[in-house]
Amino acid sequence: MSILKNITLLYICFIVFSCTTDTHVTNEKYFSLTDVLNEQSRVLTKLNPNINKTVVLDSLKVIKHIENTDWKNELGFFYQFDLNEKQFKNILKEELHNQKLSYTFLEKSDVQTYEIQLDSFDRVQSITIHSSKNSYYYNSKTIINLNFGLYSETFPLLLSYHVTTNRNILFIGNEKLTISSTINVQTN
Repeated sequence: MSILKNITLLYICFIVFSCTTDTHVTNEKYFSLTDVLNEQSRVLTKLNPNINKTVVLDSLKVIKHIENTDWKNELGFFYQFDLNEKQFKNILKEELHNQKLSYTFLEKSDVQTYEIQLDSFDRVQSITIHSSKNSYYYNSKTIINLNFGLYSETFPLLLSYHVTTNRNILFIGNEKLTISSTINVQTN
């Protein structure tokens, strides 16, 4: 009877530890764009820089100089691309090669590629995201670039961002939208 008890105990331990491993993978924490954006919003609000923004829709071009920016709102579009969102859960493979952190999507996702360029001290230099959305009525491809520079010896500050979207809408046709923003930080 003792052998049967040991085998049963061993079997239960095997199942419990197997489940624990699966749970760990499910809760894996990837690069957090939300954390980066929250910190950028906090610092940029304190610094209060202005923005030179250019928006181009096909051949229509608008250039604006913006002051007193609500940074949480200004960067709001980018939050949807945080890798820790439910939509990306368990479908990512992370690789680090030559200071470039890359994520490969193991299943179909709106995001196709996600790359974070780091400096030799593992500080973010740039983030590039390629995404696409496809349906019967609408196809779009978007490229996002967030570019950082050192504000202090240790803090990378967002200096510019660019979003380019090419869309093809059924019955309407093609359109291209480009948003380029440069953040003008005053250094003392």
